[in-house]
Amino acid sequence: MMTATGRVIDVAGPLAQVRIEAASACSSCGTKRSCAGGHTRAVWVEAPEGVKSGDLLKISIPESAFNTAALIGYLLPAVTTLAGAGVMAAAGDTAAVLGAAAGLGFGLVLVRILGRRRTTLSPSGETA
Repeated sequence: MMTATGRVIDVAGPLAQVRIEAASACSSCGTKRSCAGGHTRAVWVEAPEGVKSGDLLKISIPESAFNTAALIGYLLPAVTTLAGAGVMAAAGDTAAVLGAAAGLGFGLVLVRILGRRRTTLSPSGETA
C-alpha cells in the first residue's frame, strides 16, 4: 500500500481536495526537473465524515492499482502506436508514420478515458 499525507484545502460534498507535498527524497533527486513527482499536487479524494479544510489526511492507494495505472499510462500508447504503424506499413513508409501517429492519438484518448474511470484514490479514513 502506497501512502501520502496531505492537507485538505477544500471540501465539496463527498469530495475533498488534498494538497500533497513532494517526498523529501525528491529535493535531492537529479531528475526532479523532468519528473512529475517533484512538485506539490492537489488531488480530489472521497472525504471521510467530519473532514474540513486545514485537516491533515492520510491517502493510500494499493500498489496493484498504481501498477495498473502505470501499465495503462505507458504501455497502452506504445502498443497502439505500434499497431497503427503495423496496420499501415503495407501501404508504405509515409502511411506507416501516419498510422503510428493515429495509433498514438487513439492510445492517448484511451488512457484519458480509462484514467477517468479508474480514479481510485481514497483516504484511509484517518486524519494525520
